Amino acid sequence: MNALVAGIRETPPVTRLILASTLTVSLSCWMTVVFPGTFAYSYYLVFEKREFWRLYTSFFYASSLEPPFIFRRVIPLILELVVLYRIMVELESGPHTPYAGKSTHLAWQLVVAGAAILLLSIPMAPRFFFRPFSVCLTYISTALAGPGILTQLSDIEISITATPYIMLFIDLLSGGPHAVIRALPGVVVGHMWWLMKTYFGKQNRNTRPVVGRADAKMGRPPRAQTELTESRDGSESAATTTAYNRARGGKKCGGG
Repeated sequence: MNALVAGIRETPPVTRLILASTLTVSLSCWMTVVFPGTFAYSYYLVFEKREFWRLYTSFFYASSLEPPFIFRRVIPLILELVVLYRIMVELESGPHTPYAGKSTHLAWQLVVAGAAILLLSIPMAPRFFFRPFSVCLTYISTALAGPGILTQLSDIEISITATPYIMLFIDLLSGGPHAVIRALPGVVVGHMWWLMKTYFGKQNRNTRPVVGRADAKMGRPPRAQTELTESRDGSESAATTTAYNRARGGKKCGGG
């Protein structure tokens, strides 16, 4: 129990919020504690009746996870939570992410991405946005991670950046073209997010993207640390020069 609590505390804050929201909303609906319509998005209920919580909860009901086997909802939810955990941890504290130690920046980006997904999904009129949201997170996480091999089948290597398209293929098999269309806004928003971080981010301004993309300049030390090091080196150099001049002056006085 202590290990579980310690593991939860070590989880980055935004990741913890995303997982807790998904688990709470999905389980409360599947256990019939709350009717799913209470969390669903509706323009009339949100903007006319001012039920603004629907803007948040509609992103965390995993309504599409219903494959035809025993425990058909619980098992897919566990798998989805594991994948979501890995993606969010990589995005929030991974070695290649620009959001390491910047959870507030990541939270704001998620709000912007959610708003964009909602706007792009208007023609489909969905009630929930969990699938495009998870596809968006997968896209940006794998894109920022750079090239890498997800798996190797015989002589065929599947790149990690193909993960969101594999998710779309699974949607095609399980729900048909309509399921793919509903998830497509996640790919579009994820790609726009990557473009903004790669081409228009402060750390990549006036530079072309390299391997690792948004982490092109992350190898450099922080500016404050650089200034502190330079100041310390300058102080030591000045002290050494002063001591040398004093010794030299004393030698001249003694010789005179």
